[in-house]
Amino acid sequence: MAYSEKTEDESVIETDLRHLEQAAPESREKVQGTEVGEVLPRPSNDPNDPLNWSWWEKHLALSVVAAQTFQGGFDAGSASAGLIQQSAIYQVSVSRMLQATSAFALLMAFGGCIWVPFAHRYGRRPILILAALIAAMGTLAGAVGQTYGVFVGSRILLGFGASASMSLGSLMVTDMFFTHERGQKMGIWIVFFAASPYLSTLLDGLVVYYADWRWMMWVTFFMWCLQLVWDVFLLPETLYQKRGDIDPVPQKESWLHRLRFRRFDGHLTAEDFYKPFMLWKYPSIIFPAIYYGNMYGFCAFASLGILPYAFPEIYGFSPIGQGLMALPLFLGTVIGEPLGGPFSDWVFRIRSRKAGARHPEQRLQAIWPGAIVVPVGLAMLGLFLHFEVHWIGPAIAIFLFSLGMQNVVTVVITYSVDCYTPLAAEIGLISNVGRQLCSFYVFFYLDAFIVRAGFGWVFGTYAIAITLLFGLILSLMKWGMLWRQKLALPSYAHAARG
Repeated sequence: MAYSEKTEDESVIETDLRHLEQAAPESREKVQGTEVGEVLPRPSNDPNDPLNWSWWEKHLALSVVAAQTFQGGFDAGSASAGLIQQSAIYQVSVSRMLQATSAFALLMAFGGCIWVPFAHRYGRRPILILAALIAAMGTLAGAVGQTYGVFVGSRILLGFGASASMSLGSLMVTDMFFTHERGQKMGIWIVFFAASPYLSTLLDGLVVYYADWRWMMWVTFFMWCLQLVWDVFLLPETLYQKRGDIDPVPQKESWLHRLRFRRFDGHLTAEDFYKPFMLWKYPSIIFPAIYYGNMYGFCAFASLGILPYAFPEIYGFSPIGQGLMALPLFLGTVIGEPLGGPFSDWVFRIRSRKAGARHPEQRLQAIWPGAIVVPVGLAMLGLFLHFEVHWIGPAIAIFLFSLGMQNVVTVVITYSVDCYTPLAAEIGLISNVGRQLCSFYVFFYLDAFIVRAGFGWVFGTYAIAITLLFGLILSLMKWGMLWRQKLALPSYAHAARG
């Protein structure tokens, strides 16, 4: 069939395949345990290439970076149950305490703008070690500080240190894993940061009830110290700059040799720090970030934000009861992960096999469970709180939208990385900026919004808003391929390995 005789969809798929081949050359190597006949990206013949590492080496590195990502989310919720006690000590309102938490969210958002360029030039390992050290200093300041100003400063320092793994996690997944398994591995990383605020809120309630809120600060300090030890002794460098096969094939490095600090080609320029902001014109990156960011703010941060006063006022919950209300958030996240990672990989394989070609929009069809369940759960929470239904009602609603949110986040982030694999770090950064900015404005206005409108209208508004924002994802399902063909990759992205 001549090119002029092809349908528009066939032409787009053909062009899309050429784009994928340029970003990540194919190899006709059979992948054990999958139905995919091609391995993307193509590994080199170097045994030190992270794509060629053994299963345990890859998953140990993934576990360490996932643990550091867990720390960032854990710190986000670590002050929830103790906010009222802290506000009394610092002699400020609960709203001011929430604003300090918003400052943490801002640094979590934009800290990656500093970390990502350095990680491209100097490697992932030294950046994560330095970030863990800074975060440990921030938690120590929060534990010993006596004033509101010190508390704000500690949250800023902590947010900056914790932001590194939030932006670099998706990059390190693409450093080590192939396209056909990327949804599952990305889901492992995502579930760690998604579930961590809920576990910290649960633990925070127990610690505040039985001891004191400062003990929670000490817990986070010791956790960061442990993370620092893991980074130093268990995290190898995943940045690999060599391209193609090597002759002669080098010897496999020992584990200790992989832990050394390395020098990489290239140098840091001022341009490296604003490159991520050049990607805001790409719908396949910015639309998922907007959709997921608002969903995270409406679901996770709003539900955590109401714990200190909604449940004590309506249900008479103690700090330990407030913390236990984070349990349905955690359970929904963990149970919902199979709907995001493995399910999206399965949908991607099935639809690509039927179409005879692979393109990233096929993965978006796995998002429907979350897109339906999240607004339903938000509306239920608002109604149950408004009519003061038994506390099990809000717990079920929270479980539902957290389950759906986990499905959504894994699908949309993996989709963006599938579209522009060489830009995985920048995609992680933009997703994190979207999540934290939306969390910032939700937290900043949450108290005043509830006072003026009530719980029913607040969460009802969130349900309507997230339903309307799903239109962005629908547009990607229909026109995403065409938009990607019209918007070429930035010139600097071609130097990266797909």
